[in-house]
Amino acid sequence: MSALQKCENCGIEVELFCYKCGKIVGGDEFSDKNALAQNEQNLKDFIAKLNKPIDSKPAPNKAVQKYFDEVARIKSVLEVCANDEDSDESKKILNGYINEADNFLNQSEFLEIAFVGTIKAGKSTLINALLKAKYASVDPTPETATLTKFKWGKKAEMQITFYTQKEWQKLYDDALKSGELFLKKYNEANAESHKDNFVGKATITEPFSVESLKKYTSSRKAEHFFVKEVLISYPDFPYEKNLMFVDTPGLDDPVPYRSEITRAYIKSAKVVLVCNSVEAMTKDEVLTIYSAFDQSSDPSKVYVLGTQYDRFENPKDDWAKQKDEWSNYLTATKIDDNIKERTCYTKELAQKNIINVSGRVALLCELYKKGELDDLDEDYKIQSLKEKCYKICGNDDIDANLDRLLEFANVDSMHERIQKDILNDAQDIYNQGVKRNYENLHSEVMAYFTGDILRKQDTYEALSSGLEAINAQIAKEKGELQDLQNAQNELEGVMEQFESQSKETLKSLGEQIEKLIEKNK
Repeated sequence: MSALQKCENCGIEVELFCYKCGKIVGGDEFSDKNALAQNEQNLKDFIAKLNKPIDSKPAPNKAVQKYFDEVARIKSVLEVCANDEDSDESKKILNGYINEADNFLNQSEFLEIAFVGTIKAGKSTLINALLKAKYASVDPTPETATLTKFKWGKKAEMQITFYTQKEWQKLYDDALKSGELFLKKYNEANAESHKDNFVGKATITEPFSVESLKKYTSSRKAEHFFVKEVLISYPDFPYEKNLMFVDTPGLDDPVPYRSEITRAYIKSAKVVLVCNSVEAMTKDEVLTIYSAFDQSSDPSKVYVLGTQYDRFENPKDDWAKQKDEWSNYLTATKIDDNIKERTCYTKELAQKNIINVSGRVALLCELYKKGELDDLDEDYKIQSLKEKCYKICGNDDIDANLDRLLEFANVDSMHERIQKDILNDAQDIYNQGVKRNYENLHSEVMAYFTGDILRKQDTYEALSSGLEAINAQIAKEKGELQDLQNAQNELEGVMEQFESQSKETLKSLGEQIEKLIEKNK
């Protein structure tokens, strides 16, 4: 091997070329200086490709962003190496690692929070309060429910997925059997005339706006009947990037097919929020909650929210009584003799997971902070918040009482509780998986390149150190060839001598024979 030499540009000691800038620092033993210069330029071009800015993908949460950045860098290096690789076998291996990096960067481990609620239970208002904006539809018509999801995204956009022909036929058949109100709304909107434009249509993506969302979710629009799901992504989503809110049609949807969709989301969700007005809990609503317990297989991830808490005249005292009553309902294994034993809360879990909230007060406060309360909007005007402020705080000074109003609404505290109880653990498990997958990919790639370098180094050393041996062998073979030539020359001399002697012998023999012939005449 050549001695180490220092690169005058980077100051690092290398054997032949600088891996930072590509400059050749050795190479005196090479006679072809043009080839050496070409190799230097090739190295510089290669390093320039490696040093191009990398478009790193945002990670689902901040804790794992460093792993996503590093995998993006590894992928960039792999792509450069694969493009410059001549060996088909090596190119195949490198492309395999590139695919692994893509899978890592595109992994989607959403922590879903499913919202379930009955008509006029304040579910959509609560979602809006958590989103700190007027996004979710507050149209109180369960017959027109559309599954709606909210998550973080680089751009504000909506993905609209429509029912396939098979799905629509199943839904419509269910509606014929039990969805009289659905069919009434369907006929009033003359939706049948629009069906062929949407059923079976491929998923579309549109810029997100409240108006465009209404187009696909409002009961006043014929399109919404054929929409299976709306996924909303936007950069101002106020939570972690892998958290997703799912506004479900509900377990009591008049169309059984859509209730099945809700059940599926309850099973997969990390958290289920069942919204029920604080004013009452009917037997049907109790059954809805028990159904959520059954579908989730884990009551600890189901939170029963007493929504519209601000409707109580004496909120603190009234809620204490109501919570005790709800706790009794939800810790009973049987509601009556006609219903089998059900999965339920323990007393301790009931105290933890039954929570009061006021989505409306929280949303009014959030809109006020952003200057978005509009006196022309009947539902969201400053006067509405002033009235709530007066009822809760004894005066209508919103600025002085804003923190107190948000504390009363309890929405942020509720989310913090869920984060602490469930989401942090789920997040930790996900983060550990990300770290483990990164380490595996990094180890595989490093092992490949280390092996490749050693193979190339062995080849280089064999070529370098073997040159003398090859020359010696050539010299030896030349010597042996000369010996062989000498032997051949010697043999040829012997043969010439033998031939000369043979000629003399034959000549003498010929003369003797002629003499004998002459005598016998």
